[in-house]
Amino acid sequence: MSEIITLVQANAFYVALIVFALLELFAPWHRHRVSLAIRWTTNGGLYAMTLLLHRVVLPATAIEVAGSAFAAEHGLLRPLIGSEWLAAAATVLILDACKYAEHVVLHRSALLWRLHLVHHAETEIDFTTAERHHPLETLGSMVLTLAIVGGLGLTAEGILLYAILAVAVTIWSHANLQWPAGLDRAVRTIFVTPGMHFIHHSTWQPQTDSNYGVVFSFWDRTFGTYRAPESERLDEITAGLEYFREPDDMRFLRTLALPFVRDRQAGAPVPDAGRAQPPAGEAAE
Repeated sequence: MSEIITLVQANAFYVALIVFALLELFAPWHRHRVSLAIRWTTNGGLYAMTLLLHRVVLPATAIEVAGSAFAAEHGLLRPLIGSEWLAAAATVLILDACKYAEHVVLHRSALLWRLHLVHHAETEIDFTTAERHHPLETLGSMVLTLAIVGGLGLTAEGILLYAILAVAVTIWSHANLQWPAGLDRAVRTIFVTPGMHFIHHSTWQPQTDSNYGVVFSFWDRTFGTYRAPESERLDEITAGLEYFREPDDMRFLRTLALPFVRDRQAGAPVPDAGRAQPPAGEAAE
């Protein structure tokens, strides 16, 4: 069962990559200025390290942990197991709520921000940015996810459903594509969209510290961290950070070292160090 689920998840990932790569090729939103060879090599290398962590450092998968917890009759969701659909739906919502909370903490903690800034240092956002995460951040996220799955007794079916949703939505929300405003607005009532997530990759901190959702948009609306694309002047947003913007900062080895670099402009490793000013016409908050 675990092997089948892993295969389905992998196929969903690669299908999403191919689909959005083709869409970006024919209808890009922004033209790339940084070498795609450099960016894609770096982001691909980070993804390869994620796979290595999965297989070598932390071989247990969320599916296997879920199966063990179920067999041992552990977890807070056990009373819902009689309704498989309800348990699967609860699993999806719990995982996404936890990912939202994790994302907020990555921005609020000075130490964890140093790891997460690797994701935000990308100055040109495209579908590969979805997998641009420092290995240490990835490892911490894996451990947290396994603890949540085992502790709450989340179901294998729900985990598979969430994995497919997360793959599709995260690659889509990072894609270098400008969707019709009406379509973006309609989908955004439930899911995170490219217009919504692009705001999160702004150099201006009030925008960066918003729109934390991974799959569902309603967590941001519920907890007051939502910024609507209609009010944010998307065409005036500069992606990335105010620091670490040189072409060499995009290279693989340099990217791995970014959390440990005290850039003279960034100053001390704190979340708001060196963030840019608001876009033209936007009052500072």
